[in-house]
Amino acid sequence: MRPFSNCLFIIIKFSFLYYIVTGRTQHQIPKLRQALDVGRYTNDSVGLTIIRKMKLLLGIVFLLFSSIHSVGQNICDLSSLPKESKDSLMVFWKTLKESVQQKDSSKLMSICSFPFYVSYEVLTGNTLNRAKSYKFSSSNIMPYADLIFYDQNFISALSQCVDPTKYLIPHGNFKTKHKICNYMFCYTFKNIKGINEERCFSITWKDNSYKLVSHWIRQ
Repeated sequence: MRPFSNCLFIIIKFSFLYYIVTGRTQHQIPKLRQALDVGRYTNDSVGLTIIRKMKLLLGIVFLLFSSIHSVGQNICDLSSLPKESKDSLMVFWKTLKESVQQKDSSKLMSICSFPFYVSYEVLTGNTLNRAKSYKFSSSNIMPYADLIFYDQNFISALSQCVDPTKYLIPHGNFKTKHKICNYMFCYTFKNIKGINEERCFSITWKDNSYKLVSHWIRQ
């Protein structure tokens, strides 16, 4: 169930409770006023009943906002993903593994978002190009697939990762307006200079779909 549906269900549920609580209470307001006029607010049974219902109503309102806040917070939390989002992530991860292991360009393109950004340092090996990225389209990225996707270090790192929720790193903040979650998958290896190098792929979740969006070297 999507987060919006969760919120809608919560609102409907608590609106129904609100109607039950306030429906009878509104008819008893004159009696409450009468009890107040004669100084029997705390002893009058009608007054006590209304007080209890008012406390219940406040509790319901508090739970409503707490639930909505919780849904908004957890939508990108990998430890508590909604089932639909978790299933989508597992399908994405399986497709990613198969596409790089089998060098299946069709599958690979289906899980990439374009334009796809790649650090110049990945393409050239020149550290002076760290701050620059090249923007690829689906029509010109495949000649560079060996450097970006089919690198043996990347394939090896993927093969060791069974459950992506334990390896992906949240990246950036959840954007409420656009409902986007950003993650990183990073792996470390020794480059040709014998220096440990950490490379990362950025992954975005949007419209219940996971996509690769960029590849870069983490400093």
